[in-house]
Amino acid sequence: MKKPQINEIDVHNYKGQKGNTIRVIAWDNYRVAGVIVSIVDARGIEVESGMAVEMPNSNWIYKAMEQNFSWQGGRIVVRVTDSPGNVVQTFHVL
Repeated sequence: MKKPQINEIDVHNYKGQKGNTIRVIAWDNYRVAGVIVSIVDARGIEVESGMAVEMPNSNWIYKAMEQNFSWQGGRIVVRVTDSPGNVVQTFHVL
């Protein structure tokens, strides 16, 4: 079994505001079981973390629930799990 792949972390709609969205394109040769998105501020403090919602075409959307005043210089951490239990994680600097 192969690990899932993260093809893209699209943060162009995220500006540290509640309700902003982050799009992840993730796929697996079997099935992606879940995508967890964590938002870390510029000081390295995790602001929030939660499950992204699956959309068509291997897209997953996470909607921010908290205000992040120190978003610039922070990072988005994405963790993808497939059905056999393989995990891959990466991040995107804001």
